[in-house]
Amino acid sequence: MDEPVAAHYITPKIALFTGIEDPENHLTTFNAKMIISKGTDAIRCNMFIFTFTGTTLQWFSGIPDGQITSYSQFSRMFREQFFVNKVKPLRLYGLFGVRQREGDSLKDYLNRFNALIVRLQTHNEEMMITAFEQGIAAGPFNDSLIKNPAETFSEVREQVVAHIETEEAMVKKNDNSHLRKAVKPNPCDSTKPRSRRERTRGTYHM
Repeated sequence: MDEPVAAHYITPKIALFTGIEDPENHLTTFNAKMIISKGTDAIRCNMFIFTFTGTTLQWFSGIPDGQITSYSQFSRMFREQFFVNKVKPLRLYGLFGVRQREGDSLKDYLNRFNALIVRLQTHNEEMMITAFEQGIAAGPFNDSLIKNPAETFSEVREQVVAHIETEEAMVKKNDNSHLRKAVKPNPCDSTKPRSRRERTRGTYHM
């Protein structure tokens, strides 16, 4: 892995690995950056070293010269060394642990639920819909889902977006109504047009 890195090559920006993070997440992020940068196998090895710090750098320094011959080998050694830090995979039933907490807006709840779906990489429509419905706090939207059951989670998202837009429109309407009331003229402050005599009063002729 003696291929020099070209001077014009831009080092991908990535968070340093200290030795306590998930090695799989670090590798996934690094590999994605390298695909964009179009780095060769040798450059990947060289650039990967620049993502090390602390105990990780100490571990690398202890590897005998010439032992690393390819990036696939290097990444495998890295994965094995820090395997203990790998985050345990989530289970599908974890979806049922997501709840709309007190003070949570429907939008906040949907965002947290979507984030978990991405992490689970699940496409089980029935389970997603059931878990989402069970996690919703009692209220108008919950009643709406019962009256208009969704067949796919995409339909659930569409209903959520429509409900949010309706709520925001109502809030805006109420705000405008309060604003109009706030600027309503006070009858006590109104003044009548002055008569001609009042307009000329105080005028002196020389």
